[in-house]
Amino acid sequence: MNARTKTLVFLAWGILTVALGLLFIRLPASPDQLIFDYIGWVVSQGGVPYLDAADSNWPGKMFLHACSTALFGNHLWSFRLFDYVVLLPFACLVLNRFASRYLDPFSAIIVVPLYQVMYVTSGSWFAGQRDVVAAPFLILGALCIARRREGGSAKWIAAESAALAFAVLIRPTYLLMAPLLFLWDLLATNAKEGTSDRKSSSVFRDHALVALWMLGLFLSLALLAYPSGALAEWFDIAVRFNLEAYGEDARTLSEVTARIGSYILSSWHWYSVFAVLGFYLAYMAGKRAAATQLILVLIAALVSLYVQRKGFEYHLGPFLPVYALFIAYLASRALQSLYERSTPFPIRAIATLVLLIILGGTAKKTREALGLQLAWYRGTIDTHQMLDRYSSGQTGLTLADAVDLADYVKEETAVGDRVLPLGFTFAVNYLSQRRFPLRFSSVALLYFSTEPYALTEEWNAEVQEIFESNPPEMIILFRDPSTKRYTWIPAFGSARTPASLVKEYVDRAYRLESTRGNAECYRRAR
Repeated sequence: MNARTKTLVFLAWGILTVALGLLFIRLPASPDQLIFDYIGWVVSQGGVPYLDAADSNWPGKMFLHACSTALFGNHLWSFRLFDYVVLLPFACLVLNRFASRYLDPFSAIIVVPLYQVMYVTSGSWFAGQRDVVAAPFLILGALCIARRREGGSAKWIAAESAALAFAVLIRPTYLLMAPLLFLWDLLATNAKEGTSDRKSSSVFRDHALVALWMLGLFLSLALLAYPSGALAEWFDIAVRFNLEAYGEDARTLSEVTARIGSYILSSWHWYSVFAVLGFYLAYMAGKRAAATQLILVLIAALVSLYVQRKGFEYHLGPFLPVYALFIAYLASRALQSLYERSTPFPIRAIATLVLLIILGGTAKKTREALGLQLAWYRGTIDTHQMLDRYSSGQTGLTLADAVDLADYVKEETAVGDRVLPLGFTFAVNYLSQRRFPLRFSSVALLYFSTEPYALTEEWNAEVQEIFESNPPEMIILFRDPSTKRYTWIPAFGSARTPASLVKEYVDRAYRLESTRGNAECYRRAR
């Protein structure tokens, strides 16, 4: 590639990067991400996770959202911008380095714009979700142990430990990646693959160090959290609750398989076919170590997916960068076939078809996934109309409704007032910058904490104490537009939860101030 070609390629990539970024930052946050936005805002204001804002997830994602809010403020686009200018470049760098060292130079170039497009077109629920954010750290861990096998210094062990530890802090089920890499390293060493002078004793020593480094990082965080009581609350909320109570929407393994299979067939059909072809070509070209490592990432993702038993498409997050690497290698081989004059015509035709499908497929995905954002930039729809097409997470409440409700709350309450929307819509608290009176920032903690969970009564007592000592200024209840019944409030006779207690206090000490669509705003009576 001569200097002129390199300049043109770099210029084209720069234009693509800016264009994708402008579209991506207009993609609203998903309801799950808005929960982390709220927690991140509380943390950025000096709050303590699990004490001041609690979620049943581990703290890695909370830290990232605290960074995005601290940098860019309380906006729907804050984390999208942080994701695009910090997390996505990091992911692209990891993929580029992996491809450059273990696939081929063309793959390293192709994978960056390819993954950018695949990522920003993955959807509002997928992009920025925990699994896909953790994925580059898993691949980085694989890259680090591969470098260590090549004779690299102990810094690669430290880097692998840090990468895997942060992936675990985002999604604890990804702890599986550590023993998978150990088994791969041990088997490859015994088979005399790659580095012939590596011994089994070195494998055991290195991975013992990885385990110790990771344990040391976790213990350091535990020591930081212990004095405030956050460590004990983390255990109750992010460990005990998940194991003992959170699972009402769990699906059978066959249901999970059906949901994920349906998603792959409908949305990732050519991704999957081309990734399999790329894997095959890489494996047959002698790049077995790299191909196997990437398969380990997929195994970790699948185990995590089935352990959670939800079947949400975003649990496939690690598949996306792995697919990008294999597809990039396939595209690289196709380009090389076209460059070589000796390539037979049928192979040239197939290579051309592969490249056209990649270009056409990614263009089609961009138009479909970001069509509303394109329409917004063209001026054919306004912001309210765009947001009206996205759910806030709460039944009967679009994201546009949630933004309007947040504006109302901000106008009608004072800074320092606390507001409790009893629904799956933390956009209201995040955008209005009004604290939620309870630390239960997660829907799961508020509504799924039913008997026989051991801490239900303790949490009920906590809610009662808050309402008796420092009740919120405003409570917002939501009605299901189809049934007209309040959402998230258990029916009469069911187990008492923090949510049902909130309704009792509304009936006792609040007056209806305003009805805005399906939302009823109650002000504290004085």
